Amino acid sequence: IREGDNLRITKTVPVWDLMLGSSVTVDTPGGAVKIPIKTGTQNGAVLRLKGKGYPHYDNPSAAGDLYITLEAELPKSLTPEQRELVEKLRSAG
Repeated sequence: IREGDNLRITKTVPVWDLMLGSSVTVDTPGGAVKIPIKTGTQNGAVLRLKGKGYPHYDNPSAAGDLYITLEAELPKSLTPEQRELVEKLRSAG
């Protein structure tokens, strides 16, 4: 979604990546960029990439920002072992 020179996107990532930390590649007008996801990032967190949005109309060397909303992708099914591990996490948390 374009908002002036700024761009907003939503990136779906596995819930494990939000919990444990990881990295994700996002497309920008200038090409793909790999960004880190910190451990414990919450669902719906918004990351800002300064200057990675749409180029300014009157100054092509400058650009708006790119805002990335991280959306957790939950598994559709779990193996018995995965379910047991999630249950342990729930009881510990």
